[in-house]
Amino acid sequence: MIYYVEQDCHIVVFAVLHQRMLPSLHLTEREIT
Repeated sequence: MIYYVEQDCHIVVFAVLHQRMLPSLHLTEREIT
């Protein structure tokens, strides 16, 4: 359970950071993933 929570938090932070940095990179990263 803890692992899942940590992963979810990491994903949220990663998404926020990417959105704040450059939307283009976020889109590219999403495509790769």
